[in-house]
Amino acid sequence: MACVCWSVQGWIVCNDCWDTTRVYPGMAGQRKCCHCQSYNTCRVAPSVLPA
Repeated sequence: MACVCWSVQGWIVCNDCWDTTRVYPGMAGQRKCCHCQSYNTCRVAPSVLPA
């Protein structure tokens, strides 16, 4: 399986507790939920707040 390395900050959402976490470039490959410590996460686009 190919290594996924992100060069920009992004967001992940946990599939267990539905918490959203921001990940930074230095955390490439770190897809652990900061809330429940699960690795069952996926990358998502940042949420857009109304102006």
